[in-house]
Amino acid sequence: MEPTPRAVTAAVVGFMRGWIGCAMVLALAGTAYADVVELDTGERVTGDLKEASLDKVVVEVQGRLVSYDRARVNSASASAEIGRNPIVDRCPSLQHVVEGYPAPTSQENAWRRGVTLEFEIPSIWGCAGEKISEADALATKGAQAPASR
Repeated sequence: MEPTPRAVTAAVVGFMRGWIGCAMVLALAGTAYADVVELDTGERVTGDLKEASLDKVVVEVQGRLVSYDRARVNSASASAEIGRNPIVDRCPSLQHVVEGYPAPTSQENAWRRGVTLEFEIPSIWGCAGEKISEADALATKGAQAPASR
């Protein structure tokens, strides 16, 4: 006996709900706990990026502030990567959070946006819920369409 189109659609929707929600949360919040700064020597410093200016980068490592000349820093931090994440452009509630910030064209601007987004877990979940609702509506619409054989 073959499953009905409605049963198949319900299974797909359930599968999509889980993956969409997990993907959004992991994409935006998965790296929210530490920043990694790579120095020109290849050394990686892991901690909380406290300041990123034109002349220096300050990282809190195990409760101690460590300052590096900007010229010694080679890589972007995790917070800056979050600030540049394209998912932000697809979610109105997250766009609203960062609307007062400049575009993430520089490392510092991306970092500031990223740090702000790290504290917006309710907005991230809200956006995930909206995307799941959209998927539900599309699946329901597809299940109501007459089956053609």
